[in-house]
Amino acid sequence: MPFSIFNREPKRFFTVGDIQPNTILLILTNCQGEWLERGFGAFIRRNFPAAYDRYRAICQEYAAGELPTRDLVGTCQIIPPLSVDVVGQSVPPVYIACLFCSYGDGRHNWFSPKKPGRDGKAKVLAQTESAIVHFKQLLIQKGREHSTGNLHDTQWTASGKNMMILSEDNNPKDFQLKHEEVLALIIKHFQNWEGMLYLWNKVVSDRTMRYEKLLAHLDPENLLGYLDPKTKMV
Repeated sequence: MPFSIFNREPKRFFTVGDIQPNTILLILTNCQGEWLERGFGAFIRRNFPAAYDRYRAICQEYAAGELPTRDLVGTCQIIPPLSVDVVGQSVPPVYIACLFCSYGDGRHNWFSPKKPGRDGKAKVLAQTESAIVHFKQLLIQKGREHSTGNLHDTQWTASGKNMMILSEDNNPKDFQLKHEEVLALIIKHFQNWEGMLYLWNKVVSDRTMRYEKLLAHLDPENLLGYLDPKTKMV
């Protein structure tokens, strides 16, 4: 099965409660250990606070004193499902793949070394590609581990079978990129990958809106392969 990408022109929004278990949430991020209170980072931070703390801890591990180093730039770190989120937040178990595409974000604050600002666009794009390559390597590794049946019942394989990635297309704008540029890099490095990638452009907290309403315009056979088999299209 070839790599499948499903785009979206949604009239409705989906919520965290509609994300299927073992989905991989893909986020472009910085090395400063902080996601803003808006956008995709805020969505993950609000619904998966323990995973957010793990992201912050990763940044601290690569820090020199109080300041993070650039060692994480161009790499990917995948945070596994954390029971404290699943149980405490009543959210599905998900994997969060952090693509460290820039040392900082926002504008440079010359009066604070803790606010270095985002890297230039050309550098961010190159670092994003490097992180995507690393991301693919990690997925192959996890596919091999999960196919042994010793981990969560994901039925993943090294070729990406049964893997689902969800990415939000406004997230790259935080780093002066277009989602089309990031998508082109994913397509370039995920040739012959058997998983699927879904793109969305809005996240909300209202759990009363069903995910299938957002994606109802897609091929029902492909869509129902992601949704709960008991779910009916509306």
